[in-house]
Amino acid sequence: MTIGERLRALRTQRGYSQEQVAKMLGVGRTTYLKYESGENKPSRNLDKLASLFGVTTDYLLGRTASPSAPSGKPTKDAASEVFDDEIRTLARAKLKDSSPEQVAERKEQVKKMIEVFW
Repeated sequence: MTIGERLRALRTQRGYSQEQVAKMLGVGRTTYLKYESGENKPSRNLDKLASLFGVTTDYLLGRTASPSAPSGKPTKDAASEVFDDEIRTLARAKLKDSSPEQVAERKEQVKKMIEVFW
């Protein structure tokens, strides 16, 4: 099984769309699509993908057949790591000139993303 096949299987098992995973990683959907198709290797995002899916990098790379993640879910630290970049991006780019209502709406969107993640 290739890394792309493993990513696709993990994503569908958890009910995520390619767009959702791409947003959680902070990459475009096309970039993530290329990871699954095998056109590109997720070198820079390998740790984030492992944390996101609650598996080891060795599993993603095909070095082991067992995901060997105790609960099959990422830890809270892993969730924080994955969402740190997204939160910073929202704060800098989208919330900079936003009204208090827009800030509250964006915070709710991030909370919903975290709920989906867990």
